[in-house]
Amino acid sequence: MTTRVLLLIAFACSIGTARAVDLRTLPPMNETKMSPDVELKGREVEAIEVALRQFRENRYSTSGDLKHFTVELRREGSKLFVSFFPEMHESSHGITPARNKYGIFITYAVSLRTLKIIGYHYERD
Repeated sequence: MTTRVLLLIAFACSIGTARAVDLRTLPPMNETKMSPDVELKGREVEAIEVALRQFRENRYSTSGDLKHFTVELRREGSKLFVSFFPEMHESSHGITPARNKYGIFITYAVSLRTLKIIGYHYERD
């Protein structure tokens, strides 16, 4: 009797968690007709991660996230330049040239060979 009750409880719990997905309701995925928005090599993604880690360690974002930032990437040979630009905020615009309410304008130069920051530059607006 106890075994039946335990099996019934286990069966009832498993029914609630298992859900089937109707494949007809999913949007079509035709990769041959769609071009990618952005295409990055693995080494470039690793370089972005190095710059992002340094940006967060230095606490250059006042909120701690990138919600009010635009990230720009430029590649020159074996270097990747990763720029963090905070959104424009008019009332704090003239306080400091490289800083506003949301954070600091900065560009990191990351070596794609060693994945180390080889330089940085504070931007002027």
